[in-house]
Amino acid sequence: MPCRGPGKRSLAVVGLVFGSILCGCLGKSALIDEAARNTLNGEYLLYLSNVQGNPLCMFVAVEQTPASANSRSDQTRWQTQAWLVFPGGTKHLLSEEGKEEKSPRNPLNLADESLLFTTDQDRFGYYIGQGSEKLLFLTEPLFAERALKVGTAEIRYGLLSAELYVNQRRTQGRVFYERKDTPRPARPFSDQRLEGWEAGSRCYALWTSGGEFISIQRGAAAQEGEGGWFAALYDRRGRWNETYEVRVTEAVPAESADSGPAIDIEIPAWGLAGRLTQVREIRRLAGGATEPDAAPEPSNGPRSIWASIETLEETGRTRADRFLLLEGDLRLGSESKGFQGLAFFPQGA
Repeated sequence: MPCRGPGKRSLAVVGLVFGSILCGCLGKSALIDEAARNTLNGEYLLYLSNVQGNPLCMFVAVEQTPASANSRSDQTRWQTQAWLVFPGGTKHLLSEEGKEEKSPRNPLNLADESLLFTTDQDRFGYYIGQGSEKLLFLTEPLFAERALKVGTAEIRYGLLSAELYVNQRRTQGRVFYERKDTPRPARPFSDQRLEGWEAGSRCYALWTSGGEFISIQRGAAAQEGEGGWFAALYDRRGRWNETYEVRVTEAVPAESADSGPAIDIEIPAWGLAGRLTQVREIRRLAGGATEPDAAPEPSNGPRSIWASIETLEETGRTRADRFLLLEGDLRLGSESKGFQGLAFFPQGA
């Protein structure tokens, strides 16, 4: 999407939003399919990008479950959550829930200045506009490359391209798309938490500049000796590999501790081992530039993407899940590679 100059870029972003919404209104299906009886359906999109050597992530969750145990009821309860994660902070941007016949329609109007939508090509989009502050997240067509069963959950996942605009500052990256269908009794959502990520479960996403991507997950039941870890590797040749032999040691100190958390990871099947530590501060290039090969910004020029992120408003939340950005060198096979990553720690009641 070539845009030169802030005026043209702004028009392009606005046109893209409303063009996508129009396509979604005329499109073939919503992002959320009708929930199977007694099943929690969750779709999770994790955006991964690198801006001036800094990891930038966005995590979006869309979950639905039958509103009633009554087999004659077509109503579905749904909820959506979205976080923007950057060095030194996390913004919770979206928390909405509702109840619809069969499934929410497309586009899903969440608030006066917030839209969740898919286009007729199944491109997922999320848009917020708060006065002069705007954010647009748009993916390539959602497509699950792999399907398998992990415990009682049916999981489908894939990796695709995406873009994130923050106040017209464009970043490019990839999205790890995952859909989980988990058998469970029908019940209302509670306390705004993600039902598909119970307290005690874990999610790590790791990537390199060379194209490798690793997803590592653990269900909450693993604490009781049931189930366990699961990891998927996407290599430079575009091939997926899976394994259940994963060892992760977490040393997460108190928030006031001087030393950051250390995450030790070992996956024997891939010859992967090493330690990751928290990314606390945003790195800046010499001269104050905010993007690779960019000239320093004048004092009256456009704000950097990091300053723009700080101005985005957060949505209130009764309980905060925890996110960490990570970096470190991991041995993968015979090579040592620099990894960036995100850790997601769902919180309990």
